[in-house]
Amino acid sequence: MSDDEDEEGDEDVREAHEKDMIADEIFMGTGADEGEALDVPLHPGEDEEEDDEESDIDDFIVDDDGQPLKKPKWRKKLPGYTDAALQEAQEIFGGDFDFAEFDTEAYEDAEEEEEDADEESWDRPKKQAKKRVGRRSIFEIYEPSELESSHMTDQDNEIRSTDMPERFQLRSTRVKPAEDDELEQEAEWIYRNAFSTLTISMQENADYLDRGPTTTFSRKGPSTIQKIKEALNFMRNQHFEVPFIAFYRKEYVEPELNINDLWKVWQWDEKWTQLKTRKQNLRRLFQKMQGYQFEQISADPDKPLADGIRPLDTSDLERLKDVQSSDELGDVYNHFLLYYGRDIPKMQNAARSSKKKMKKIKVDEDGNEQEVEEEEEEEEEQSKGTDLKLASRRDMYSICQCAGLDGLAKKFGLTPEQFGENLRDSYQRHETEQFPAEPMELAKDYICSQFSTAEAVLEGTRYMVAMQIAREPLVRHVLRQTFQERAKINIKPTKKGKKDVDEAHYGYSFKYLKNKPVKELNGDQFLKMFQAEEEGLLTINICIDLIGVKGYGGDQAYYEEIKQFYYRDEFSHQVQEWNRQRTLAIERSLKQFLYPQMAKELKNKLIAEAKENIIKACSRKLYNWLKVAPYRPDQQVEEEDEELMSEAHGKGIRVLGVAFSSSRDTPVFCALVNGDGEVGDFLRLPYFLKRRNAWREDEREKKIHDIETLKKFLNSKKPHIIAIAGENRDAQMVIEDIKRTASELEQESSFPTIGVELVDNELAMLYMNSKKSEADFRDYPPLLRQAVSVARKIQDPLVEYAQVCSSDEDILCLKLHPLQKLLDINGHK
Repeated sequence: MSDDEDEEGDEDVREAHEKDMIADEIFMGTGADEGEALDVPLHPGEDEEEDDEESDIDDFIVDDDGQPLKKPKWRKKLPGYTDAALQEAQEIFGGDFDFAEFDTEAYEDAEEEEEDADEESWDRPKKQAKKRVGRRSIFEIYEPSELESSHMTDQDNEIRSTDMPERFQLRSTRVKPAEDDELEQEAEWIYRNAFSTLTISMQENADYLDRGPTTTFSRKGPSTIQKIKEALNFMRNQHFEVPFIAFYRKEYVEPELNINDLWKVWQWDEKWTQLKTRKQNLRRLFQKMQGYQFEQISADPDKPLADGIRPLDTSDLERLKDVQSSDELGDVYNHFLLYYGRDIPKMQNAARSSKKKMKKIKVDEDGNEQEVEEEEEEEEEQSKGTDLKLASRRDMYSICQCAGLDGLAKKFGLTPEQFGENLRDSYQRHETEQFPAEPMELAKDYICSQFSTAEAVLEGTRYMVAMQIAREPLVRHVLRQTFQERAKINIKPTKKGKKDVDEAHYGYSFKYLKNKPVKELNGDQFLKMFQAEEEGLLTINICIDLIGVKGYGGDQAYYEEIKQFYYRDEFSHQVQEWNRQRTLAIERSLKQFLYPQMAKELKNKLIAEAKENIIKACSRKLYNWLKVAPYRPDQQVEEEDEELMSEAHGKGIRVLGVAFSSSRDTPVFCALVNGDGEVGDFLRLPYFLKRRNAWREDEREKKIHDIETLKKFLNSKKPHIIAIAGENRDAQMVIEDIKRTASELEQESSFPTIGVELVDNELAMLYMNSKKSEADFRDYPPLLRQAVSVARKIQDPLVEYAQVCSSDEDILCLKLHPLQKLLDINGHK
């Protein structure tokens, strides 16, 4: 191309552009009429400078003959953009080009632009840019349940950003670092409770790593304490998870602790943390009450203490410090509420009033102290409301306390603490003091409107003494141990149970029970009893004494044994009257308060042990399912036929899965799965469930036709094994037909031997009905999806079980135990 031709082309383009400019001025109007500013450059000298800068670029671009291409000089810089790329875009799309409009409306009017492409001209009026719509957050678009299943909540973001294992963050009590002394205490506590304490009922001690069930409790040696401490150090201070410790720090914990023991340490660490936190909270409450009592006593030191006031001393704090279980902590707390429960609102009101009177001490520059009243704080306190009001407690103990029966209760001869020590040591360590007056005569001094007679006064006093004994922590500790050792269970059917519980019912074996020791309960037996009681079929009674047995110690009740520790061995009428009152108080304390509470505690523990047994059985069964190795064909087959193991038909084991339903009119589906678990081909056999020797000739012919179809499919695809779903008894017939077909194929074409296996289809049924299978194989019928799962399961069970570990928690639908529905799913995930 010559220079003359270039100049002529530039002139033509320039003339066309000038015509467009003139037409624009004529038809579009001037800026004065339309209110638009003329496109006049603000700085005329800029064009010249930019032309000089672009001269080098013009020389760089050449044509076919090596001559530089020059830009037409008529090009004028369009205003609004100084960026070179935007300037070029403005030259392409015209002077009215707006980048923001192009960004928001990129594809909005695509169809209109295509229709008007031929008619498009420079005189199109300028579009007004639409306002951008604000972006909506995912919390406005999706449901909270969808966000939770997709792990897109704020908590999930916090878990991802925190440098700590997710399991540590999701625990109810956070994992906190611990010093060496605390680790030693915790290790001893875990060893004593988790590895040295026997269960109440007979439970198997085997877990899923043991070779067989054992009923004998295998105690671990004292060296286990140091290993537990090492494990706790890894968990609490280094944030190592149990699997990591079991596989990569095993030299610190083995051989005393395996992975199951480490999981037990992890669970009991949470219990230790909860117990420690609750003890600290209760200790603060004790200290506040001590301070409140000190203020009340110091206000009038000379005033004697009332009979109903019990000073909170250091022995109570020491008892709280020695607490080793949640049951003991509950005993201490209930004991505190009995004596100081009414004073808690008063204590809180006193604390609030003291805060109101507090004044800031402002020290000025000269060192003088000035008292500045906190008017703002007082207004805030007033706005919060009035003082806490005492709840109206109208229980029997409060009524007796208001009537002033505390003084008479103290004359029974022993404090609850002294009786607890006598009971613990099993001899009368503290002698019962005798008050020198008849109880009936003393009771007359306490007659009031609530208790109008002396007998009523004694009745109320015995109630107070019984309640104090029942709330004494030492008494409850001793009785709890004795009750668990001697407890016996009695079961009788209800009217409904007599009719419904027959020989086929699960509760028939324990329809009637009398004086059966709870120590002889085995496995999940008590959970079945509890289930029958919930259904209204049985009534369960747990007691410490034998029922309906005369002789052989049957007449000896437990309270007869312990009443001697609250007894004075004298024969005077006055002493005998006091002994009668003490015996009645002991009997009431046991039968009305302690026995029902201990039976309830024992029932909850037996249920927990039975549920733990079910969890172990479920984990053992699932472990046995998962530990099955992937299928491998016989070594002889591999050596005889190398083509079978070659990659010509797909690498790995090829499995043909076969699934059918209970209805014989439903077709049989076969799915061929390659070594990667992908479906290579499938087959539909509509008449395969018909019999070979069927009465109707057309059914026999259709059956033979399906067998021939299957034979051709096996000959072409060459699977290593055929897996058949164990749907029902018809699976045996299907196996025989397929084995016969495979043997005929071997004889006809010297085909290698194909294995035929029966596979449990419970997992395949679960996968067939899951959302994941619908997403993976949307166009497949359900039976074909089941055939795919059956084939994959025999390939590698672990991978196929992982398919149902989804956000929908499909794996919980597996039937691992008949009573698994009674478990708390959220607590045992």
